[in-house]
Amino acid sequence: MPDMTSIEPLVSQLPVLAAAGIVAGLLAGLLGIGGGIVLVPAGLIVLGALQVPASVSMHVAIATSSAAIVFSAMSSALAHHRLGSVDWVTVQRWALWTAAGAFAGGVISRYINGDWLRLLFMLLAVFVGFRFLRPTDHQPTAARALPLVAQRGIATLIGLFSAWLGIGGGSFTVPVLTTLGTAVSRAIATSAALGNCIALPATLGFIIAGLDAAGRPPLSIGYVHTPSLVVFALSAMALAPVGARLAHRINQRRLKQLFGVFLWIAALRIATGLMANTS
Repeated sequence: MPDMTSIEPLVSQLPVLAAAGIVAGLLAGLLGIGGGIVLVPAGLIVLGALQVPASVSMHVAIATSSAAIVFSAMSSALAHHRLGSVDWVTVQRWALWTAAGAFAGGVISRYINGDWLRLLFMLLAVFVGFRFLRPTDHQPTAARALPLVAQRGIATLIGLFSAWLGIGGGSFTVPVLTTLGTAVSRAIATSAALGNCIALPATLGFIIAGLDAAGRPPLSIGYVHTPSLVVFALSAMALAPVGARLAHRINQRRLKQLFGVFLWIAALRIATGLMANTS
């Protein structure tokens, strides 16, 4: 049973956790992402307040984000399904492979330096943000026209890198599907449905990887910090359906631009954290 000195700092951080969960849930429905790009930085703030060592804080933040995405993705996917916008054929073809990649990513996460994860996260956000902000005139190819082996390879890599970054895969899946010819609103809905195929096995991998890790905060299961998870999940699930409805009311071009701006803001936030660690 943790003493009051470990509980009081956590209680003081509840507003940060709740606010992050609300934003993550809204973005999960609106942009088809799990919300990890918000939950991970928020988790780092809370873990810093709890004086969790830097050597383990990034892993705990990513693992807890992955666990929360299980709930936000479920809520978002259900809302999009009710709106009839999920491409279930693609979900069927990709689910097993994204899950396998995500589980592998979670298990081997303990061998990856936290700062490298931050850098990878930032570079991803910059690149994908640019992809969504610049106009494109190319003629895309439907995702289902790709050879099945190519689809499986893409799905596995999406799962692997998403697990390492603590995200639901939307930052990869939505750009891939739109590049291959899927309308952005449908890509967002499909990404939301694939979120659990990434988040659940990744979370299991993080739990296994962190069972004997030193420096974890109290009430953690593996690398997953359960108090943060509860607050993240409850607030995210409440807002995900709202975001899903908004996604179907916003102009497709504006929706892509919104996605791009969001990713650049996230990249700036991660870059700030990297500079703070090196100073």
